[in-house]
Amino acid sequence: MADGSGMAAAAAVDMGGHVMIEVCAAERRQMALVCRLEARCFGLERVLYGQWQRVGAPGVETWIAYINAAAAGFLISYPHDIDAISCPYVAALGVVPHYRRLGAAHALLRTMLLRYGAAWLHVRASNASAIALYAAMCFTVDRRVSAYYRDGEDALLMHTVVLQASD
Repeated sequence: MADGSGMAAAAAVDMGGHVMIEVCAAERRQMALVCRLEARCFGLERVLYGQWQRVGAPGVETWIAYINAAAAGFLISYPHDIDAISCPYVAALGVVPHYRRLGAAHALLRTMLLRYGAAWLHVRASNASAIALYAAMCFTVDRRVSAYYRDGEDALLMHTVVLQASD
């Protein structure tokens, strides 16, 4: 399935709950939608300080997950070297609370990893569910970064390498 940008969209089906997840590349014209999703996922301050402002910028890849045709989550990544390794940085990954635990975050990450093979990201040290998701998708903790977030919370720097197509 194509999304109009020339990129194929990934689709997944949860047979138990009949949840259809479709991941499509976002275009600049969808910046407002990504802004709303980011605010719903992380709070209204993200309207001012969020990653949504990068949508459509050169080198930035943005995907939107739709669950049963409703926008449910997003992922924003861009090329950024870490420790002399060049691979995409996941700048933001969020799923609207109502749609969490239905597979949208997994589908978004899988789409990106199948395209690029590797990635790195920061995650709040207290976000056990996100850390578990990343670990299940072959991310490993590289190191802890003290006071990384605006509120002073530490982050874990995590990275992965090639995700097998069978995952």
